[in-house]
Amino acid sequence: IIKDSNSSAEDTSTTAHRKPTHSGVFTHPLSPSPLKPKLGPIRTPVDRAYKTCSSWEPLHDEVEKIAEMTSNNGYSKNPTHSTINKETTNKANTTEKPAHEGPEKFKVHFKLPYIGDT
Repeated sequence: IIKDSNSSAEDTSTTAHRKPTHSGVFTHPLSPSPLKPKLGPIRTPVDRAYKTCSSWEPLHDEVEKIAEMTSNNGYSKNPTHSTINKETTNKANTTEKPAHEGPEKFKVHFKLPYIGDT
């Protein structure tokens, strides 16, 4: 969370954080592993950034960093950008689920008798 000490709570913004020890190394695109695990290191950080960034500017910056990391790992722009576009489009078109669906929930307590050692 980034907050200017001279600003109000409305000026507080959040952004994704990457540990300094993050290597940025992904599975090489030409490795014999299936495609889905190769796209995971693109989809997962985009999803994390979408959930944690409070505005489009830090989200855009994070997506640019992800694209740079994939480029450094030998991924071409087409699968990287198509995966990023697909993830961000899916997130933008998904409506938030209501906080509560279905019947009202309440706690039920049962008193069980002690039968002893059996």
